[in-house]
Amino acid sequence: YDKARPLMELALAAKRETLGDKHQSTLTSINNLGLLYKTMGEYDKARPLYEEALAAQRETLGESHPETLKSINNLAMLLKTMGDLDAARPMYEQVVEGTRKALGNNHPSTLISMFNLGLLLEDMGDLAGAAQILREEVAGMRAVYGPTHKETLSDAGALYDVLKKLGDDEGAAALAAELPGL
Repeated sequence: YDKARPLMELALAAKRETLGDKHQSTLTSINNLGLLYKTMGEYDKARPLYEEALAAQRETLGESHPETLKSINNLAMLLKTMGDLDAARPMYEQVVEGTRKALGNNHPSTLISMFNLGLLLEDMGDLAGAAQILREEVAGMRAVYGPTHKETLSDAGALYDVLKKLGDDEGAAALAAELPGL
């Protein structure tokens, strides 16, 4: 990471100079540098980059564009990592709503955003809300990838855990019976 950082910073500076701050390629570089900082645990450096990219994408692409939604998701993930679950929740909810409208209920990006929201709700202690969104997400995964796909089973495992935490042993057992390999 330490070797990548100066190269990514240099590339971003060059894109800012040649393409401008709001060009999509520049915004991608801003997001990528933010991701690098997040991965390195330097959240205080990642956040302003994510916020800058998001503000520019809202301005240039609009609130419901898939790239804007990806930036909202990136910032929400960072906020969750930082422990600010209350700030992350409306962002995750916006991404779910936006990806459903833009891409459809069973698009992989929509399903990923639903899964992210489900995990956040679980972390917040809203197990009923988590179970509801994860049930819908797992149904979508089954429709898109099939019942034995590793991602379907992985996500179903998260739903199974939430159901067990809720004390819904019957629901957990039914899920396990429906998905061999869970």
